[in-house]
Parts: sequence; C-alpha cells; structure tokens
Amino acid sequence: MAHGGDHRDLDLPRVAESLGGSVSFRIFNITLDKWVDVKGERVEIPGFEEFEFFVYPFYGRWRVGENSSGCHISQSDQATKELAIKVATRMIKAQGPHRMREVVGEAISRRSA
Repeated sequence: MAHGGDHRDLDLPRVAESLGGSVSFRIFNITLDKWVDVKGERVEIPGFEEFEFFVYPFYGRWRVGENSSGCHISQSDQATKELAIKVATRMIKAQGPHRMREVVGEAISRRSA
C-alpha cells in the first residue's frame, strides 16, 4: 500500500448525509471473538456501492469498516475521519471490486463457520 501522494485524482467518497449522523454498524472483534455494535457514518465509495463501508471512532482515532463482513479496511487507525476515509479509499481502489468481493466473502465465511 502506497502512502502519501496527490489525492486530487481520486474519485473521493462522501459520508452519506441522508443518514443524519451516527448509525449503528457491526464489526467483528477478533480478540473477543464476537460481533460488536459501533456508531459510525456510512461512506459511499464510487464504484463500490455494493459494499456497506462506514467510518467510526476507535480509541480516539478513526477506522473504516465494512458492515456485512465486520472487517476494518485499513491496516492502521488514522488521526482524523477524513484521513481514515482517504487511506481506506486508496486501499479499496487498489484492490478493485472483484478482490473486495473475495475478501468480504472470505470474512463472512470465516465468521459464520
């Protein structure tokens, strides 16, 4: 994963305004081995509308997650919500929709086994 660079060429996501703020999403806590509800905001990433990405606070920092799999997207938490979205968007776009479907499917299979 490349860090830094110019983000002006990205088709940047937006936090869905229609939700009116914080909404409950689910993450899978590997340490506790269970699903946990978190409050976050939906993030729409152009070209990846089939996924339910969301941004949420995590111990004073920010993460982006995917609701159906319970996975967090980036490998590290970020200082701001905007930076968390930018880093996750870069990773998601680098993988492409096909790979994201595979990753999400694998995570769902592991969690339902």
